[in-house]
Amino acid sequence: MLVAACKKAGYSAKELMVDDWIYETVEKQSFSSAEDVLAAIGYGELKTKQIIDKLVHRYLQTVPKEQVRPQTTKRSSGGNGVLIDGEDGMQVHMCKCCNPLPGDAIIGYITRGRGINVHRADCENVSTLETERLIKAEWSGVAAGKFSATLYVFATSTAAINQTTEVFSGMGVEMTHIAAAVDKDKNVKIEVTIELAGRDELLAVKNKLLQIKTVTDVVRG
Repeated sequence: MLVAACKKAGYSAKELMVDDWIYETVEKQSFSSAEDVLAAIGYGELKTKQIIDKLVHRYLQTVPKEQVRPQTTKRSSGGNGVLIDGEDGMQVHMCKCCNPLPGDAIIGYITRGRGINVHRADCENVSTLETERLIKAEWSGVAAGKFSATLYVFATSTAAINQTTEVFSGMGVEMTHIAAAVDKDKNVKIEVTIELAGRDELLAVKNKLLQIKTVTDVVRG
């Protein structure tokens, strides 16, 4: 992966991964953008070392020899608190199939032209992805805003529907979707999507829901 190769060469991704430079390295080939080049690297169509060597050469042309390159620090990508292979500044998307929350173990997947998709490490879809395009991802500890999570609440009484919404209201948790299904035996399955700050808040919500007398289980989607 290009980000890892930058670090191995002793540089940060921000120093070397300039779109114009990336495109310049293969301008005589059939690529229309820097994103196409990155995708080709991910698929093994281009040699990473050749690209890195050219990017390093281009970078050294921009700084005086006596200038000391600042050390890179771990910061968040685009305000969402995710580091890709230890680097910030990457274009990332939280996958809806598993809705990662700060505090979850996560992993990245390099897409073609759409940046990095971030999955929970235990997401069942990860096993279907191309292994060579997976990349290390982690939370930086400075994630801002709210993140979506889906819960399935199982209960033996329809009264649990109102009681579930009361739990969210009492905890100040915003619901963006709720639906319920009742079987012939009056067992209830409630699907609810909520907005949370992270995994710790999710666990607190789950524990509160399990205190409802008729609730038998709460499962994360």
